[in-house]
Amino acid sequence: MIQLSEITNSISPSLTRRLFNLAQKYDNVIDFTLGDPDIHPHDKIKEAGCKAILEGRTRYSPNAGLLELREIISSRYKLQYNIEYNPTNEIMVTVGGMEGLYLTLLAILNRGDEVIIPAPYWINYVQMVCMCSGEPIITAPVSTNDLSISIENIRKAITPKTKAIILNTPSNPSGRIISDDSIQQIAQIAIENDLIVITDEVYKTLLYDNAHFKSIVTYDKMKERTVVINSLSKEFCMTGWRLGYDNVSREHSCLCSIAVSVCSNRSTKKFGEIFGWYD
Repeated sequence: MIQLSEITNSISPSLTRRLFNLAQKYDNVIDFTLGDPDIHPHDKIKEAGCKAILEGRTRYSPNAGLLELREIISSRYKLQYNIEYNPTNEIMVTVGGMEGLYLTLLAILNRGDEVIIPAPYWINYVQMVCMCSGEPIITAPVSTNDLSISIENIRKAITPKTKAIILNTPSNPSGRIISDDSIQQIAQIAIENDLIVITDEVYKTLLYDNAHFKSIVTYDKMKERTVVINSLSKEFCMTGWRLGYDNVSREHSCLCSIAVSVCSNRSTKKFGEIFGWYD
């Protein structure tokens, strides 16, 4: 009889997926379970994907993903944030943001290392930390009526075993954006305690009512201790394409060395033109 591992037995089934499966049984429900935009990718994106397949661009790619795509990502971050990432060793294309997060945790955690996760949080954070032999440390928000991140609770949660903090802004599930002041304080905490910040920015383009987003990686001395997780799923409505990426500083470029071979062979230059990533 096959015996499952302790890690497998410790993982709880996703309640989100359970609710998603239940929602499929009804025609008259509004489905809030998965973060899946209700519009399709632009026709030019679909055409570029079909063109790439017909041209035979379906072979193995480098472990870190096609260099063309990594160059596009690098150009975009330079244009938007004036942050430079070397496409050859500081950017890794992943199978969605989810794999990027998992590979990051796998690369940095030793058994018993603690990862601070401010609540409310995406359920997969806890599961992934456990799968990588870490200890998730959940910090409560300001209050049940104010889901803002609590800097005080983060400070209290830090121990000699703390290795990293996971940030998610805009937040899944609350939608709340971490304020600039809070981001600045978290950056200072990370520097003072020599912590890695993993920032999940998958929802950063879904902003409303003149809301403002600022990445922690743009703060002084934070690029070298920050891993940016992002994907094309929300911004370009490409959830099923499973295209994400990690941006890491050269100090942590070893993350790229543990990547699996990612089939990211797309018409990447064409995508870059469509997305406005080229001038």
